[in-house]
Amino acid sequence: TSYGIIGPFSLGVTQCVLDSGFSAETWYKFIEKNRVTVWYTAPTAIRSLMKAGDEIIKKFDLSSLRHLASVGEPLNPEAVNWSIRVFGKPFHDTYWQTETGCIVITNFPGMPVKPGSMGRPFLGITATVLNPNNHVPYPEPGRIGLIGLKPGWPSMMRTYWNNEEAYKNKFRNGWYLTGDRARIDKEGYFWFVGRDDDVINTGGHLVSPFEVESALLEHPAVAESAVVSKPDPINMEVVKAFVTVKPGFTPSKDLELDIMNFIRKKLSPLAMPQEIEFIDALPKTRSGKIMRRILHAKEWGEEIGDTSTLENE
Repeated sequence: TSYGIIGPFSLGVTQCVLDSGFSAETWYKFIEKNRVTVWYTAPTAIRSLMKAGDEIIKKFDLSSLRHLASVGEPLNPEAVNWSIRVFGKPFHDTYWQTETGCIVITNFPGMPVKPGSMGRPFLGITATVLNPNNHVPYPEPGRIGLIGLKPGWPSMMRTYWNNEEAYKNKFRNGWYLTGDRARIDKEGYFWFVGRDDDVINTGGHLVSPFEVESALLEHPAVAESAVVSKPDPINMEVVKAFVTVKPGFTPSKDLELDIMNFIRKKLSPLAMPQEIEFIDALPKTRSGKIMRRILHAKEWGEEIGDTSTLENE
């Protein structure tokens, strides 16, 4: 893309791209050998490194690193705190879409990082949280709504190729609709809730999959987690969690109970998973994004749809 490739080249930046499967040792060696200064990766990759342990890091000279950033999925606070502990600096969460052409909400250098937050709108970007019913910005902080961007920034998309109708449907009441939900705190930081179609409505209450996944990842046995809804005769839908465990732990009913008791202290009763299913690996794209729609489709007995981007497909 012009943003990801031509932009850095125009500034004389050398880009180092490692095209390989996961290996913590290979990745750290790559950073050391190329004296990488800015490391841009994804939350799934960070969690894989966390799973590999801290001791391996001591084998490599990573002192060239001056800025760490993440993109592709919400960055859990556990990953930010881990990077501060092992690298001496936080991973900065960044938010953008192909349609935006550039980062629009981010934790940029020099700004205090709140682990788990997307950060604030980038310079020149006007962003807000909209009431989904009338697409008017909420006047007070803390309300969950749709992320809206005021059109007009230079890299904004011009249209969808051969689909002008879809392009027009991305705009309401003078705002570009990202399709994501978030809330804004009193200091203007955005906190991701989930894709609009991923947010779980159980008993009339909205539950953020990201919030539940973050709580699960704090448990010492949990390597990765993905949360979706499953059908329920009373509440229409309830929360279900899929979990992979770290080396040294074995899936069992006792472990499920231990995890449930652990996250019960962190979540509201409605956000609690009604079931935890242990699986060997979560379905992911080749770029490392968890494909929650596949898990959702299986729970609801729906067609899985296109899997061309599925890892190992």
